[in-house]
Amino acid sequence: MVISVNPLWARRLGYPGDGWRELDKGCSKMRNRLQWLACLLAAVMVITACGTADDGGTDDTASDTTAAAADPTTTVAEAPEEDTTTTAEESEEEATTTSTASETEESPTTTAGAEAEGPVGVDGLPEDLQRLYLEVGETQTAPSAYTDFESVEGPWEVCYSESFVGNPWRVSLGDEMERLAAEYEEAGLVSGFTTSVSESDIARQNQQIRQFSEQDCDIIFAVPGSTTGLDEAIQAAYDKGIPVVTITGSESPHAQVVDSNYFVMGAELATYINENTDGGVIQVKGIEGAPVAVAQNEGAASIWDGSDVNLVAEVNGDWTASVTKQAVLNALATNPAEVAAVWSTGSETAVIAQAFDESGRDAPLISGSISGDALGYWNENPDGFNFYGVALMPSWTAQTAWNVGMRIMDGQKPHLQTIMVPIPTVTQDDMAEMYEECMTPEATSIFPVVPNNPLPPELMDGYFVGNGVVGPFDYANTPNPCEAEE
Repeated sequence: MVISVNPLWARRLGYPGDGWRELDKGCSKMRNRLQWLACLLAAVMVITACGTADDGGTDDTASDTTAAAADPTTTVAEAPEEDTTTTAEESEEEATTTSTASETEESPTTTAGAEAEGPVGVDGLPEDLQRLYLEVGETQTAPSAYTDFESVEGPWEVCYSESFVGNPWRVSLGDEMERLAAEYEEAGLVSGFTTSVSESDIARQNQQIRQFSEQDCDIIFAVPGSTTGLDEAIQAAYDKGIPVVTITGSESPHAQVVDSNYFVMGAELATYINENTDGGVIQVKGIEGAPVAVAQNEGAASIWDGSDVNLVAEVNGDWTASVTKQAVLNALATNPAEVAAVWSTGSETAVIAQAFDESGRDAPLISGSISGDALGYWNENPDGFNFYGVALMPSWTAQTAWNVGMRIMDGQKPHLQTIMVPIPTVTQDDMAEMYEECMTPEATSIFPVVPNNPLPPELMDGYFVGNGVVGPFDYANTPNPCEAEE
């Protein structure tokens, strides 16, 4: 599989010599292209006059940088401009000072994080984060609408807009959001938590978000039912000074998106199937039109289009166990040829294996997201469950979005519109470590907890100007799924 580098990086890497890249980095903070060209021209004139860029006689103003939100040619949201200039020496000195909210005595909501020069693009992120932006579009790499958002005094009223709660994964996602809200309310940072559910009705979700904007919500979290269908409602909240943090899927320039690279996820699952099986493949898609499902399907198509894969059936499982199982049973009934693999991305892998067993077919390689019932099925059928996939857990999905929102309320400045979260990979060799006794083939509402936070605080810091955990969050306190069932 060949994955091209994001064009934003290529433009930087194309400059000849480190000096020119540094000049461009500084000048790219100018507010428009005319100022950018003037900055580069001024730098060239200074270098020419002094003979070398390192000469002590260089005018100090040539190295000044402005903490502006973005070049107007790429700006996607209006925000009050704050013309704060710092010298390179001052920026370097500030960058050496960091502290977390828990280290600040004055207020639990205050974080005296390291002040960077200002918002940066993908190429300004730490390398571990840059690789998460392979094969993404301009929306994901655009500057955040909240680069100038000021801290809001707590406690905060938190509102949560869900588009769908028809499967255990989404229920668990909402449960974890509610748990976090209660934890922060006990700490004095949150005053209340309100939830709405639109049941996949986009017009209804628009109305619910608008109602949140009219109420006393200080911040809105949302799982959008459409990539663009909520744009007006999100903008209405933004215009009232209410941040909107979406869990995946929004292309609104006024949303702060917390997402993962589902295109690459879908492509990697398809690649593994191509490289490790030889036979027919059934593709089980998620909810039709859902942003995550669309990206995953496109990722798989990028691998399969033009290849010799034998795609014997494409069905929609809606990320729901009963729908998925029936869809697979129907596909097997109409395709008597060997099926070597099932490409899926949801947590319904156990019922896929059951469908093959009930049809008297050999167990295929199944991709998807690991779950408690899948681990239970594997434990009872170690030779009948062959898995490769990811740990796309509702717990860490909720936690990363929550922490991004808390940082914004604290006044920390996100660099990009979309904050990408790494997705842990799970192989057959990981099953024994993840299995727990409460996990049975019927445990569809139990989801394992991955050992390590996919986006720990020190890595999330790279996405912000200012850093540190806000409030009492500790990944080690993620509830044990078995204890939660007791």
